[in-house]
Amino acid sequence: MESVLWYDSILDLSVPKEMLPDEIYGVFNAGDATMMAVFFDTATSADETMEAVTQIRTLAGKQCFVSGLSAMVTDLRNLSEGRRPPMWPWQWPVRAW
Repeated sequence: MESVLWYDSILDLSVPKEMLPDEIYGVFNAGDATMMAVFFDTATSADETMEAVTQIRTLAGKQCFVSGLSAMVTDLRNLSEGRRPPMWPWQWPVRAW
């Protein structure tokens, strides 16, 4: 990762989020959710970037949604490398009767 942009990029964490100006608070917060912007120093579909997305998801668990082009590429790679059932009848296994 190159950098992470969060409200602590503007103010120290000891300052309550509610003290931020409304326009800045609204950029990072919605309801009970907080957004962070993660910037990578590698390409969108580089192995290092996709590994970082996987590590972020592992660390954050189910309490975090990771989105963006790098996350989508990671998901597509995982889907394409995974096993899936054959889609067409001619791909089904042949059974000997």
